[in-house]
Amino acid sequence: AAPAYCPSNGNMSYVTGLTNVTFSGINNSTAKPAAYTYYTSPTTNVTIGSPYTLSVRVNTAGAYTVWAKAWIDWNQNGVFDIATEEYALGSANNVANGATTIAPSITIPAAAALGKTRMRVSARYNAYATSCLTAYDGEVEDYDVTVAASVPLCANINTPANAATNVCPTTTTLNWTAPGSGPAPTGYRVYFGTDAAATNIQNGLDVGLVLTWNPGAL
Repeated sequence: AAPAYCPSNGNMSYVTGLTNVTFSGINNSTAKPAAYTYYTSPTTNVTIGSPYTLSVRVNTAGAYTVWAKAWIDWNQNGVFDIATEEYALGSANNVANGATTIAPSITIPAAAALGKTRMRVSARYNAYATSCLTAYDGEVEDYDVTVAASVPLCANINTPANAATNVCPTTTTLNWTAPGSGPAPTGYRVYFGTDAAATNIQNGLDVGLVLTWNPGAL
């Protein structure tokens, strides 16, 4: 079962609140339907090790300053940790639909638990809110974020040439370089063979975190 999160809400005395939240596949524009809203749609998927920009727009209800903050429960324990799961989004002044001063790039932590978790975003008059603050001049919105494992990228083959044929495995040393983008590799797997898929001799042999390998006698 999903963890139970602490309640948090603004109030409906003023229009102070969030007018847009954008994070990965979430791009949600609203006009403060309530002091607190849990949006089960839109939702988004994110990948461990990849960066995503989080930005918000706010209504300051006149010539006032509104501060925004967000939390994402990466370890899915039902608590928004200040040290590792809190993101300051800055402030805006005297706007009906204006961006705040900070739009952080958030790299999904390697230790993030896989699956659906909760993101909370708040906007508050004159000060940052805490994740469990209630009944203040502002608004709170919750969203679902689904964390996926990073997808391995293929290495860049140096020798023999990529897709080479008539390569003798007993006399050829395989040599490659790390992918130029994506998460840092933690190891490599080798595929080669005599069939078109090149898998009938070795089909994903784990050779470790190396950049060269000689198959030797097979």
